[in-house]
Amino acid sequence: MKYTHKLTLLRSVLLVSAIAMPLQYAVSAEALSMSETETVTTLLVTRKGTAVTLKLSSGQEISGKVKAVNKNLVHIANISGKEYFDGFIPLSKIEAVEIRNR
Repeated sequence: MKYTHKLTLLRSVLLVSAIAMPLQYAVSAEALSMSETETVTTLLVTRKGTAVTLKLSSGQEISGKVKAVNKNLVHIANISGKEYFDGFIPLSKIEAVEIRNR
């Protein structure tokens, strides 16, 4: 291939990438909603397998994937900064749940 053909091909690939990447994120963002009866427990149950950040009453933040939830605890897997660790957090200590939406 001649140099000019390679340059044209490279420009085409870059243009397609520049257009496709923002579309990927636009499609993947889901609308969040909340019902009148929503609780921290029901929210975490519906987010099983999803990455969340929990803000605790102590001021600490714990980020990871929701693995399981029961009436007292949430099991967080792959804690950020401690990827080889899981944690069990009492639901009563959770002040807020952050969910990445975009």
